[in-house]
Amino acid sequence: MCGIFALLSRSAEPPVEDQCRRALDCLAHRGPDGAGLLMNERVALGHTRLSIVDPEGGAQPLCVADNNLILVCNGEIYNAPELRSWLEGRGHRFRSNSDNEVIPYLYQELGDAFVGHLSGMFAFVLYDAGRQRILAARDRLGIKPLSMAVTDDAVVFASEAKAILGGGFCSAVLEPTHVRQALVLGYGLTDACVFHGIERVPPGTMLCLSVSEPAEIARHQYWNPASLAASVGPFAGEDDLRAALTESVERHLIGDVPFALYLSGGIDSSVVAHLAQKASGIRSLDALTLSFPERDFDEAGEAREFARQTGLHLHEVKDRAWSLTDLRASTLSLESPQIVTLDLSMMALSAQARQLGFKFILGGDGADEVFGGYDHFGMNKLERFVRAHVKDPMMAGAIRDYGRTAFGYPDDADCLAWAQADNTFLARYALPWAPIWLQNAGIVEALMPGATNAVLGSDGDVPRFLDGIGQEVLDASPIRQSIILELAMRLPGWILPRADANSMAHGIEVRVPFLDPEILSVMSRVRDCDLDMLLSPKAFLRRSVRSFVPNETWRRTKRAFNTSNAWLWEDDEVREMMHSDFGGLFEPAPVRALYDQVVRAEQASVKSMRHSLRAQTLVGVITTSLLHQTCWSAITACNSRSHDIRIGVLP
Repeated sequence: MCGIFALLSRSAEPPVEDQCRRALDCLAHRGPDGAGLLMNERVALGHTRLSIVDPEGGAQPLCVADNNLILVCNGEIYNAPELRSWLEGRGHRFRSNSDNEVIPYLYQELGDAFVGHLSGMFAFVLYDAGRQRILAARDRLGIKPLSMAVTDDAVVFASEAKAILGGGFCSAVLEPTHVRQALVLGYGLTDACVFHGIERVPPGTMLCLSVSEPAEIARHQYWNPASLAASVGPFAGEDDLRAALTESVERHLIGDVPFALYLSGGIDSSVVAHLAQKASGIRSLDALTLSFPERDFDEAGEAREFARQTGLHLHEVKDRAWSLTDLRASTLSLESPQIVTLDLSMMALSAQARQLGFKFILGGDGADEVFGGYDHFGMNKLERFVRAHVKDPMMAGAIRDYGRTAFGYPDDADCLAWAQADNTFLARYALPWAPIWLQNAGIVEALMPGATNAVLGSDGDVPRFLDGIGQEVLDASPIRQSIILELAMRLPGWILPRADANSMAHGIEVRVPFLDPEILSVMSRVRDCDLDMLLSPKAFLRRSVRSFVPNETWRRTKRAFNTSNAWLWEDDEVREMMHSDFGGLFEPAPVRALYDQVVRAEQASVKSMRHSLRAQTLVGVITTSLLHQTCWSAITACNSRSHDIRIGVLP
């Protein structure tokens, strides 16, 4: 895991060394073990290293093929051993044991199609000096981040937007489009960035640029989650999933440094823990878990019991009191407005992991998205059933009311009526999330007039994004439609960016075995009837792993992973913020009214979905304001770091 930076000049002026150094300084937390920068009159490639595989020989930028191919990569290539063996058979001689070194040689053999043969989590920039072209790509699901800015003078890539800002290539001006998306959807869409002039390279995408004609950027989507829309034979069974999970966890253990596990007490992290013990041959593996004072959120007891039964060495990290200073630092790391404060706790977990001497962590992220672990998957199926088979309006209403209660949807008739209208894109495409989005939009509309149409209207951000996924989604079964939408939207837009930022803030790499391409392949071959159980989330996964997970873990229902925001409403600086102009991003009077409403509900101990959504919106307003107030000073602080950077000349 590392930080990468690349620049292609679009003017007669060469890259400025000071700008490139400042950009790399902003990525020092991602790569505390070393940094390198190579430059010529048109191109600059930089890298900050967290050394995990081949600590002695894997430094980057990596130059191979008589220095004609130069690579900077963030991430791991899990099928590197197989690729390396094949490439050696083709006559290639490797200079290191780095898994990343297969990338340029595979490009030599297969051309631009090489990226589809990589299995791993990665974001890289590859400079082909011989053909004078640059390739930039992200892994299929967007596990590793890559931001890009196209200015009058240069095309710039970086692992984090703050490096682009810190190098002085763009100004730290917030983009209202992203803010609206973050408050209505809970996250920004995968190509959106909160800073104006910067975009995120979409997952499963490779960009090709010519050094001589940098104005032209060819974009190639080499993988689309819509490819999972149809179940294709031969059909997969439980044995296939067990084998794929076992192989995935084994491949995710690649590394020459100490590692640990994140353990929640739920089925996903427990499966990873068991298979990691088996693959490593170490029963007393280290594991970390969070402990919360709120019983509704705390799973430390379950994690403790699982560790006792299986022999894991468990480290408990107790949640603590937080301040707005903590939230400010967290928000800057996440580079986006946030609607919850849970990331403070997750960063504390990463800090403890680093303090204990670990460099990479295996976690259970992705299982809910791939195997249908969320309640709204059931609501989607229920609604499809009603439309197809229930003709009596009263009976249909009763079933929908039951589903709304069973699956935790807000009690808002207007939202449900819109979601149930067959002529809206929400009903056809995004049924599981429609009521939540519409409820959020109703709150955000007062704060940012026009937000509803801008995000959810017929020509809004979400319809345009969904149209880009493909017609296959419309024709998919309800369970596959829900899975595809999760993999295309919320996973790369919210789940994975938070996992990366929360861990890399402290130089920790988090790996996600459930998102291995082979796991996705197995899921695509599971019969819908095996994958989709209305009242049994992740039924196929649960059946597949029950032979090696304790009964109480296997049967345990999913618990919300969250923490209280009560401390935030009592903060004096937040109270003072409510009397600001919010940088012109929000209407001040409606924000103050929302704050008063949330505080009164908290004081009255109100527990409802409607109150939770209002509170989340207010957290989004506060974190947006923190970004607006402090981003540039934080970037300046990054630039003041002393970072020893190896500097050389590119071919």
